[in-house]
Amino acid sequence: MLESAHFEEVEMEGLEHASNVELLATLAGKAAAEALVQHYAGLTALAQASFDELQLVKGIGQSKAAAIKSAFLLAQRLTRETYPEAPLLDTPERVADLLREQNRPYIVENFQVIFLNRVCPRGRSRAWRLMGIGAEGKG
Repeated sequence: MLESAHFEEVEMEGLEHASNVELLATLAGKAAAEALVQHYAGLTALAQASFDELQLVKGIGQSKAAAIKSAFLLAQRLTRETYPEAPLLDTPERVADLLREQNRPYIVENFQVIFLNRVCPRGRSRAWRLMGIGAEGKG
């Protein structure tokens, strides 16, 4: 859903510099965007919210919740697009940089394995897989 009056205010070339409220308003309207920003501590908390939890916020119904979840899922998928060359993973920081954004929405621990390609130069990633997701309150 797009609120055309507000969208016209935030011109296309200005979207990069728009606030979180302005960007959310293009998906859900200004009042709902303001309610979301007040309800959630930040974008990570908003991204972690379930479809049903989003609908508990005043002004967010199924359509707006679907638009918001879709935007975050697209952003998450963007981080998983293939690289032209396998990334070099020779330090813990580089591994963290590679996996950070795709793991941001998780609210529980998850275990991932990175497979390194022996044919490529040392430390190049071939693939990684999510091996399991933890559950809150379980050891």
